[in-house]
Amino acid sequence: MGVYRNVGYVIDVPAFSSVNISARRLIVCILAFLPANEFWIIDVCFLLACLFYGIIPSMINKKLTHLDSEGQAHMVNVGNKPITERVAVAKGEIRMLPETLELIRAGNMKKGNVLTVAQIAGINAAKKTSDLIPLCHPLPLNQVKVEFAFKDDLPGVAITATARTSAKTGVEMEALTAVSVAALTIYDMAKAVEKTMKIGNIRLVEKRGGQSGEWRMASGG
Repeated sequence: MGVYRNVGYVIDVPAFSSVNISARRLIVCILAFLPANEFWIIDVCFLLACLFYGIIPSMINKKLTHLDSEGQAHMVNVGNKPITERVAVAKGEIRMLPETLELIRAGNMKKGNVLTVAQIAGINAAKKTSDLIPLCHPLPLNQVKVEFAFKDDLPGVAITATARTSAKTGVEMEALTAVSVAALTIYDMAKAVEKTMKIGNIRLVEKRGGQSGEWRMASGG
């Protein structure tokens, strides 16, 4: 995140890091020669620079689809969209002590096979996503696959969920929900041994289908 400062004033705007380099130079030059108390001039100049370089129009065009024109939450009408094959892949992890990981790997938890129960929980959760996330559409799922990998470097368990549907809207939330609930289930199955396990890094890594087409998180995701 860029921070530009003249005496007594700081611009710390998330969008600033994406500003055209020429616009950044213009803004910094303006800041360098203005009195510190002339905040309104800085604001006006920053706004003009953003308009000149097309930054604000591009930000305005990116709307949140779950908000209507009055800013009220609503369920998006997907009635006019075509039915297409849609796929989403999500990942996450649960970190734990090496001793806890070894108990799960060996199948020695008192509650039973941790990963089998977590797999079923993740699949069931994907099917219930629209009940859990208020504005999600209920989708006819073609397949939900939940996979695990033991990671000694974490140490912990990496979780991958793949959801598939033939529908008018995406299946990303189903994949993310499957990962989340699978991780929670692992915690529940192993919490008697360790309560310091940490669930995290849950993210969408790939989606296919629909108007936006194919998307993959950059390598390292």
